[in-house]
Amino acid sequence: MSRWLGAWVLALAPSAAFGGEAFDEDIVRFAPVAPVAGGETTRIHVLALDAEGNPRTGLGATAIGAGGRAGDLQEVGNGWYMVSFTADRDASAGSVRLRGALSGKVTVPLLPARPSRFTVTADPPAVVVATGAPSRMTFTLPGFPPPLDLVTRASSGGAGPATKEGDSSWLVTLTAPSTNYPHLGIVTGAIPGGVAVGGGAVAFVGAVAFPIQGPPGARVTMKVGGKSFGPVTIDATGNARLPIEVPPGVREAVQIIEQGNQRTEGRIDLGPPGTRRLAWVPAPGPIPVGKSATLHLLVLEAHGSPDMDAQVDVQTTVGTVGRAAHIGNGLYAVDYTPGAAAQGTLTARIPGSPVDVDSLDVSHLAAMPAVGLPPTSGGAVAAVLLLAPDPVVSPTASSTIRAVAVDRYGYPVPGVTLALSATVGNVPSSVNTGGTGVAELAWSGNGMRGSLVVEATTTTGVSGTASMLSTDRAIQVREPEWTGMLAEWRDRLAAPAPAPVPVPEPVAPVPEPVAPVPEPGPGPVASSGELPMIRARLGAAFGTYTYAQVPNADPGPLLPGRFSLGGAEGAKPASLQGVEADARAWFLPWVGAHVAGRVTQYSFDTNVFARPISDVISHLRVDATGRVPFELDDAADHPTTVWAGVSAGFQLDDFLVFKGCLEPGCEVAYETIFVPAMEIGGEIGFEAGPVFGIASVHQGLAGARVPYRVGFDVDAGYELSDRVFLSVGGAGVVRQIAIEGRDSGTEYGGIVDRQWFGRAAVGIQL
Repeated sequence: MSRWLGAWVLALAPSAAFGGEAFDEDIVRFAPVAPVAGGETTRIHVLALDAEGNPRTGLGATAIGAGGRAGDLQEVGNGWYMVSFTADRDASAGSVRLRGALSGKVTVPLLPARPSRFTVTADPPAVVVATGAPSRMTFTLPGFPPPLDLVTRASSGGAGPATKEGDSSWLVTLTAPSTNYPHLGIVTGAIPGGVAVGGGAVAFVGAVAFPIQGPPGARVTMKVGGKSFGPVTIDATGNARLPIEVPPGVREAVQIIEQGNQRTEGRIDLGPPGTRRLAWVPAPGPIPVGKSATLHLLVLEAHGSPDMDAQVDVQTTVGTVGRAAHIGNGLYAVDYTPGAAAQGTLTARIPGSPVDVDSLDVSHLAAMPAVGLPPTSGGAVAAVLLLAPDPVVSPTASSTIRAVAVDRYGYPVPGVTLALSATVGNVPSSVNTGGTGVAELAWSGNGMRGSLVVEATTTTGVSGTASMLSTDRAIQVREPEWTGMLAEWRDRLAAPAPAPVPVPEPVAPVPEPVAPVPEPGPGPVASSGELPMIRARLGAAFGTYTYAQVPNADPGPLLPGRFSLGGAEGAKPASLQGVEADARAWFLPWVGAHVAGRVTQYSFDTNVFARPISDVISHLRVDATGRVPFELDDAADHPTTVWAGVSAGFQLDDFLVFKGCLEPGCEVAYETIFVPAMEIGGEIGFEAGPVFGIASVHQGLAGARVPYRVGFDVDAGYELSDRVFLSVGGAGVVRQIAIEGRDSGTEYGGIVDRQWFGRAAVGIQL
């Protein structure tokens, strides 16, 4: 890319004459110099030839700048030298003088320092939605000469096309939407090619006849957003309606009721729906795959002032995207590199807010091929390249010069009209680049000799030049190395085109008004399924445990009497603590798998045993889950998703069984038995922004037929980021089994235990 940037200096140079002359002495001539804005840097090139037209090499000189800072002189080859020049921001004139073996002076055209961000004002700044009145939004960018195109994008209402107002401002008319609720109408704008960006907002004020109840005959006044409304008198039925206006960002009103000498004042929640306060700026144009571009978005406070400290999360469907960084006045910049697709969608959201979400579609260009013409670009023209067939031409002959209009990535821009001029000889008055972005123009010398400059200029003021020598003498002059883009395009046009490969045709983004966020409404709609595909967590579990073993008349090897741990005759339950792991994976939005494991330990001190009883209780559960998700349309940009489902699978539990007797001299023993079982259950869940929750009830069937276990789980979580979340919850388990002889089948008794515990966990999601 660096060698391309060097070529742009020549491509952007305005008309400047080398002048027709005979070659009787050494030639030192500056190439045409492009205008440079205050604070920006350009490159200035100078050609040194001897009287025979051969390059002069090894020359040295000191560069002195006026109205800016000149860098060191560098030799770039074939008689060409280069010096950089950075213009002062407040300079009115500039020049560079060379002193030494290479001497001369050139004037540098200066432009005012270019602002990169618009100043945006709205007149009026607030509109009552019910009136349908328009607001005129003015985008101002001093220092840019016309004509330049402004592309706009509106978050609410109808935005008309941008019309030019003078030399440095554009006018956009924004009409109020049909939906009557308080919100911001955000309009963002950009000059194609990423020259400048900006945006502002109109406060769309909601109007409503607010219902009031109170004592008959009382007078009621309301204060909303610094304005007073009323009074109205409450009728004999105790009711009244007071017309009020609610600006965006205002959620409460002060209601004052006066009756006789009594005055009552209180606050009322107006309950307006949430409104979006961030919006993308239109994309600068198609972006080539693998290249990088900076995109922008505007973030405002709820009442419309810039949000200087917003936390914005940005994701993309393809490619990579950087962090949103504040660059001033509520504008945030995001670096974006497209992936291999015809289009990418970037989504920006403010974490924790279900309505502060906006998406931007960005068109991509296929990677540039090694030979042949690349796909055309719908972006703005950044440079015009003129490719002469030979740097030395005959004064009595004609030459065909190719002109290529390119965007900032070097991709051709089709349909560009170029105005032409030549300092020596004749060229057509204009030419069009057509569908390929490449045009051909004929130059005829008409016997004129001298230094030749052909210039092509677009209607937006972007120009390019080709410098040649018109002479009958056999001299050797080649283009300097810094014309890398020119050389590459010459190779492309000379090489045979490869076999055509289907390439998705880029679609230039067309700014369209974004529909406003509607008021909350009931009723589920079919879900888009945009839920996390994997959630896994690891945490701590803690709670209580009770146990009872009750023998039958024939206890067999079991203890002959009832044996309890906690819960018997008011005894305190045992404490339970341990760890738990849980993972859910959704292969489709409605089909998934669930794995959960829990290991907990309790310790209980009883008078029966010489030392405390301690045991580990384990539980493993693996099941398949099916669900039906729905979206509740309470916020168009980020709806709440709820779902209901069923599950079935396998689970494994363990129990303690106490054997022996409690008589003096007897020995009491206990052992662990495992119960494999089938599990069935049902569950419900929800996703609302960063908050989510799930509740389930499940039953275990020993041998896939005998119910022995009932449990419930409740969990709520909060997403700390796109990948990490915290969750808390609780669960309860009641288990009951009968103990039978392995060979006899005789039932000797039963066991009942209960576990109640809470949990806290940290997890990851994808």
